[in-house]
Amino acid sequence: MAAGNNNGDLYVANIGGNKDKIASLKPHFKLIRELAFLDDDSKLLTASDDGSIKIVDIASEKVVSVLEGHRQAVSSISPHQNDPRLLFSSSFDKTLKSWDLRVKTCVGTVVTGSPLWDVKSVGKHVLAGG
Repeated sequence: MAAGNNNGDLYVANIGGNKDKIASLKPHFKLIRELAFLDDDSKLLTASDDGSIKIVDIASEKVVSVLEGHRQAVSSISPHQNDPRLLFSSSFDKTLKSWDLRVKTCVGTVVTGSPLWDVKSVGKHVLAGG
């Protein structure tokens, strides 16, 4: 289980047999809006009002990558359902971005007419709304 707060703090806990906290760090300086696990649940994606997406290694409690490109708050993130190399993000800057997680770079941007609040990868489709 993972939770982020208004101050940019991140907490990760094991909700199995051992309910101890397993990670605690501050990857952002503003509100964390959304979280998503990656890979074998050893890494966590964070989306923040500071305009960045960060990849956190849970075991080391360190930020291992920063994805930058949004000009305003990142409102939502969604790893691709079928391709773990791809990530989608939406922002209040009116953009929907696709990211290649292998090279940690934006590979596509769609500009919309209004701020976006949510993005979801559903099968081969990507949905966003605002």
